[in-house]
Amino acid sequence: MMTTTNSIARPAGHRLSWALDRLPPQPDPLPHVDLADLPAPTTGQRARAATTAAATGLALAAIAAALSPAVIAFSPAAALAATIAWTITPAYAVWAGLATQLVCTVVWLVNLTRTERAATPAGNPGQVLALREEAWFRLGAEHWTRRQRATSTILFGLAHLTWYTPILAGLLPMLGATTYMSEYLAGTRAAGPAHGLLQATTAHATYNRVAVPITAAALVLAVIWTTTP
Repeated sequence: MMTTTNSIARPAGHRLSWALDRLPPQPDPLPHVDLADLPAPTTGQRARAATTAAATGLALAAIAAALSPAVIAFSPAAALAATIAWTITPAYAVWAGLATQLVCTVVWLVNLTRTERAATPAGNPGQVLALREEAWFRLGAEHWTRRQRATSTILFGLAHLTWYTPILAGLLPMLGATTYMSEYLAGTRAAGPAHGLLQATTAHATYNRVAVPITAAALVLAVIWTTTP
């Protein structure tokens, strides 16, 4: 499946424009990228993905032990529901937050699935989504300053924080973004930006497959840890 320059260009008026507009412009012309050329993940990429995902899970568990489930497992919407419940009946605050978070998660997954299917009628939606995020946040980084690369990493994490997603789970993609940036720069130095983009996309998609179940398990354990007497 060919992914043309139109699909990797930053869209105007997108919900992430507040972040994308703060980054240097994409190179002109944009490289043509074909997902059929997407390389299989290397052993090193799999190892880095597993290590980063495990670090994410440990970070969630450690913060849960020190703080509360509201900071770990709740989205802004669920945290608000828990706060309201606390003012009425403190004993049910956590459960109100958990119930709201369950609804938020279902809504988020449904919306994400609809968006991916509409944008990618054919092919692997996970790979296409990873490619677009890499193109929007990393393409051209070989010409950026260190400060601009750091800004991209921070904005990438903030872009994952929504009304529905758990607060820290939305911010922790910053950890993965540092790996994606390294993969993009290494691939670009080796064979140009199109190759760098594909190499970063492989790392991104590999991380997502590992991180999603690990992070979900960490969120569940965080809630159990902090709610068990």
